[in-house]
Amino acid sequence: MANWQLNSYLRRLFIAITRRGYLKLVQAVSPAPLVESYDLVDIARKYDIRIRIPIPGNAFDKEILAYRSLQEKEPVAVYFGRLSTEKGLYDLYDLLHVWSRVERALPKTRLLLIGSFASGKVEEKFNELKTKLGLKNVEYLGYLKHKEELYRQIPKAKVLIYPSYRDAFPLTVLEAIALGLVCVAYNIPALKYVYKGIPAVTLVDEGDVESLSKVAIRTLEMSYDEYLKIQTASEVMEFLRIYSSWEKWLWQN
Repeated sequence: MANWQLNSYLRRLFIAITRRGYLKLVQAVSPAPLVESYDLVDIARKYDIRIRIPIPGNAFDKEILAYRSLQEKEPVAVYFGRLSTEKGLYDLYDLLHVWSRVERALPKTRLLLIGSFASGKVEEKFNELKTKLGLKNVEYLGYLKHKEELYRQIPKAKVLIYPSYRDAFPLTVLEAIALGLVCVAYNIPALKYVYKGIPAVTLVDEGDVESLSKVAIRTLEMSYDEYLKIQTASEVMEFLRIYSSWEKWLWQN
């Protein structure tokens, strides 16, 4: 209800400043916020407001590449980022249901969980489901304050499992690619727009836990040669070149 009231207020405010001619430009990091704001584009066009999407809409720090690891890896998966209801609790539930299937298929695999829970209640619900599913190989590393520590931990994993339902431009996926991981995620607008066609990212239908599990298992079982082929593919290298700097923006209307 609170979110609905806030969104209604912001929509009214947006329309008011638009009608008065104060707004000249709408810029988004990807089309996802525009797609999910069902009439924002129509309102903007009605009042001749420009809409622009910069490329890259987000960029990773080039220093990350010093931690990029293409060595042969153990069957380890990772999920890192803010652990909250908005990012959201459904994401975390799906993550555990995916991992339950992975553990049954590959009992020696490990899942690293990195980040801070938004509240004790979110953490409690997460742990309750983990216990209910009987998961043994989930290692919670907490919030890593120093980026260097984070960038040392992530490349230990072979795959990022990222069952996000809502994003504008997931920096988590961008950093994971830069650090040498293969990523599996839902085919939501932000991921489809930014990462479609990149060999290091596989997308499945939103909410399809079974398919996401199968892709994660296949990735964890992937041979080193196949993994290396993905990481050194020309599409991946060009993607990293473009998204490692803010300096050369292209614009997409």
